[in-house]
Amino acid sequence: MTENWELRASLEYLDYDVIYESSFELGTDYYIFDNFSLGLYGRTTWNDDSDLTQGGLVAKFSF
Repeated sequence: MTENWELRASLEYLDYDVIYESSFELGTDYYIFDNFSLGLYGRTTWNDDSDLTQGGLVAKFSF
């Protein structure tokens, strides 16, 4: 059994032919076992037309 926290952040900038878009994501995962974790994330995206903010809860299982 391995308990561990993992924090990640990413910043992206995309240049399309018709639009520019930037996004920022921040997330964390709590590994309860080596192959199972629970996580939270939040992401916000900006472009020329609108803004979008989303978030969620993620369960990950690997085998």
